[in-house]
Amino acid sequence: MPAQGYRDVVKTPMDQPTLTYYNNHAAELAARYEQVNSIAAAYFDITFTKGSKLLDIGCGSGRDLALLARKGFDVYGIDPSAEFIKLAQQTHPELHGRLSMSGLPELGIPFGGNFDGVLCYGVLMHLSQEALTQSVKSLRACLKLHGRVIIAIPAKKPGINPQHRDEEGRLFQLHQREYLQSLFESNGFELITQWSNQTKIDETGIEWLAQSYELTSLSAD
Repeated sequence: MPAQGYRDVVKTPMDQPTLTYYNNHAAELAARYEQVNSIAAAYFDITFTKGSKLLDIGCGSGRDLALLARKGFDVYGIDPSAEFIKLAQQTHPELHGRLSMSGLPELGIPFGGNFDGVLCYGVLMHLSQEALTQSVKSLRACLKLHGRVIIAIPAKKPGINPQHRDEEGRLFQLHQREYLQSLFESNGFELITQWSNQTKIDETGIEWLAQSYELTSLSAD
């Protein structure tokens, strides 16, 4: 059963071709995810206070949640893919009762202000500009004042067509770091740090940009 307060229905679903891809390839992707480290992993301990309550949006295979749980964090995860939720529960049974099906732009969970931190890895690139704006508001609603969020998106990825689709048909928006920073700052966040890296998750040469923010104001511009 999901943790109390979570809902099993995605209030506003992600792009349908993108979601279909993840549901159809969840097993293959989860196996890959479990073999590599998150580029954000090295920043968990310096971004989040040990023991704090964290939400992983787009938790996928549950890899990062399991790591955070081992580090002593109180973790919860959501993903719009039913197949990923199923696999995460099987791979990491310690997460039982802490996973639910939901996603951005509107989370559909009544937890505004309850989380100390949010992890949003490899999610925002699957959102249109309009949906991204709503998503930042949803992230803000999840956090306590002075709560923190880590986001990670591709800074570079080959094979994106003029319709912002990759070879697999997934929606892929390469949001610029300056635009992301401006959007977060206009919603009460302050940039803490940012870094980039190249992941070995596949052979496409994706370069990832990660940023961490602190919610310093509950009002938006």
